Amino acid sequence: MTNQQKNILAFAATILVFLLIALAVYNKKSSEIKYTRPLMGTIVELTLAGKDEARLNAAAEAAFDEIKRLEELMSHYRGDSDVAKINKAAGKEAVIISRETMDVIEASLKASHITNGAFDVTMGVLGKVWLTKDDRGEMTIPSREEVETLLPLIDYHQITIDKKNNKVKLAKKGMKINLGGIAKGYIVGKAADVLKRHGIKKGIVHA
Repeated sequence: MTNQQKNILAFAATILVFLLIALAVYNKKSSEIKYTRPLMGTIVELTLAGKDEARLNAAAEAAFDEIKRLEELMSHYRGDSDVAKINKAAGKEAVIISRETMDVIEASLKASHITNGAFDVTMGVLGKVWLTKDDRGEMTIPSREEVETLLPLIDYHQITIDKKNNKVKLAKKGMKINLGGIAKGYIVGKAADVLKRHGIKKGIVHA
């Protein structure tokens, strides 16, 4: 082996050692941790990157807490949620709700208007016939007659909102709202805001 070849090998070895050290330092300084929690009817996953693992843990916990808080306000499955209160009072009276739920209802009404009713936040009543199972535990397909009997209860124009006092009323008894995917998108955005307030600069919220 010539001196030139030896010098090249020595230089290459030095570069390799430097790269390995740099990679080790990078991995030590930039941790990436995944957190999961069953929320919103699915598994919510947070992928956070940063140097301080304790900060990442605290930020993840705070984000999950925020998701849980907002889910409890907007879930149509919970009997004490804002959505449940609105649905129970349909055709009777306006109910006071949280500012967050009002924001999502306003966004839902805008979507209903933009799509000319193709998306209608009051379609929650269809859950009576679409979200049912037969004796074998399989989802049933409603008949045209069943759907048509519920159509008079689907009309986003029949929602009255009082933004100043955070009040909402459904005009007809039996009407139901379902904030669904719009609520989920809103909640994910709020969770991201919590992460930012905790100093997290790199992260993904998947729900």
